[in-house]
Amino acid sequence: MNATATKPNGQNLGELEAGMGENVVNLASDLVLLTKLQAKLLELDLKEFWSQALMPAAVLAGTIPILLGTVSVVLLSLGQLLAEWTSLSVPVACLLESAVVVFAGSLAVWQAANKLTRATMTFQRSRTELYENLNWITRVIQQSSSAASNGYHCR
Repeated sequence: MNATATKPNGQNLGELEAGMGENVVNLASDLVLLTKLQAKLLELDLKEFWSQALMPAAVLAGTIPILLGTVSVVLLSLGQLLAEWTSLSVPVACLLESAVVVFAGSLAVWQAANKLTRATMTFQRSRTELYENLNWITRVIQQSSSAASNGYHCR
């Protein structure tokens, strides 16, 4: 009894295996190419991100320690000066100028945070492309597995 595996359409198993092997090689090649393209896109997005984020990050990194180190001295000095120039008491003058400094500092931090947030939007391009690539890979695998699941029959 000579049994050769064939598919219902009459192709023999060897031809199917050769075709499937070629398809696997093509899929692997496409996946490698997609990975390279995704890495290049990420590299471009990182460069764009840092071109937008470097200055605000440097401003934050440089000014926050300076502000923290000098806040108490500056605030007391300004409060004394304001009290001497006006008829305000020293505590009221210190409170008034502290409010102005807190407002100005908050405004600077808010602007820097907004610029950093906008800079991270450059990664949306990479995220979108990655999701599209993963969806394509999933569809190809599902189509390949459904094609492969069309049963083989022995004659």
